[in-house]
Amino acid sequence: MKNINKNCDCHFHVFGPSIRYPYSDGRSYTPSDASLGDFFNLLEKNDIGRAVIIQPSVYNFDNSATIEALKAKPSELRAIVVIEDTHDFEELKKWNEYGVRGVRVNLLFNSGINSSHVRKLAKLIKPLNWHLQLLIDVSSYDDLYEEFKDMDVDIVFDHMGHFDITKGVEQKGFQDMLRLLKENKAWVKLSGAYRVTNEAYAPYNDVIPFAQAIINANEDRIVWASDWPHPSISVPTPRYNELVDLIDNYTNKEDIAKKIMEDNPERLYGFEN
Repeated sequence: MKNINKNCDCHFHVFGPSIRYPYSDGRSYTPSDASLGDFFNLLEKNDIGRAVIIQPSVYNFDNSATIEALKAKPSELRAIVVIEDTHDFEELKKWNEYGVRGVRVNLLFNSGINSSHVRKLAKLIKPLNWHLQLLIDVSSYDDLYEEFKDMDVDIVFDHMGHFDITKGVEQKGFQDMLRLLKENKAWVKLSGAYRVTNEAYAPYNDVIPFAQAIINANEDRIVWASDWPHPSISVPTPRYNELVDLIDNYTNKEDIAKKIMEDNPERLYGFEN
């Protein structure tokens, strides 16, 4: 029986070709093509066997590229989509069979999405046991804990909560996220360090205390991700292996690293042995 490589990259995107999968008119950036084949070459070189495709904002509600990539490698992949709260439930059930496990909600950049929309999405996806992945700046919330403490589904904070690093670990929004994490009301993704750092290169030392605080809050609800191919970032693009190595900067305990890279993603995304 073949051994399964359970190491998981819990956040990557596929882009293009744009002639087949056109980008939305209102997009905030235009990415270069990034294929599933290119990504799996990186996974193989870095001893990672599983991954989660995240629907990027440049496709808005058109999940075609994400679903087609998911169908190409159903054992190794799971996916997170972007939908409206009126999406056809029968199609969602079909996507569930393919390996979709949640919905991403963009609460950054004046997206126009409010909490009532988030709760409608939660109600829609609850029968599928999916989760909500929140792209959110926790620093901008005065009442983050109250806002999300009683959601009907699991929530996952994208990119460590996309916090304002200048406000420090004790900032209220970040601490509220940690409280949700401690109380098993949320998950957090260790990704996007280069989106919050004030440094140019890995290991982004100023982010390490935040990552360690997240792990200390609840090591059983943390996953890791690369955010490949690193769209729309303001620092030099890191090498993939540098992002994998960040885990060693965040913890020196092998059992915790195994949880983050293998055990937790398997539970959250429903990978099968």
